[in-house]
Amino acid sequence: MNKEEPLQTGRLAEIKRELDEKRAEWRAVRSERMARKAELEKEGLDRAAIRKDRLHRELEKRQARLSTLIKHIEKRLNKKRAILEKMGDSIGVAVMALILSDLFIF
Repeated sequence: MNKEEPLQTGRLAEIKRELDEKRAEWRAVRSERMARKAELEKEGLDRAAIRKDRLHRELEKRQARLSTLIKHIEKRLNKKRAILEKMGDSIGVAVMALILSDLFIF
């Protein structure tokens, strides 16, 4: 969707904002998890021990939940875009039909 009309941006802005917030939160959790992993690696722990670390595991779960939420928000955004695009196409066809009917009055 290259050009967005004011009607579309108004309806989609809230969903986009929510999506941006969740993505920022996901990135923050990821950086926190990676920092924890680096910290545990410095202590000399192997992969299995790192995965068993309580904080690291909680951060992985939180990141997985955020990923799922992001997918759901993207799905909702795409549905709204499709509906708005379809409405725009329908309105365009209706307007074109009205224009043509006025031009070809017999």
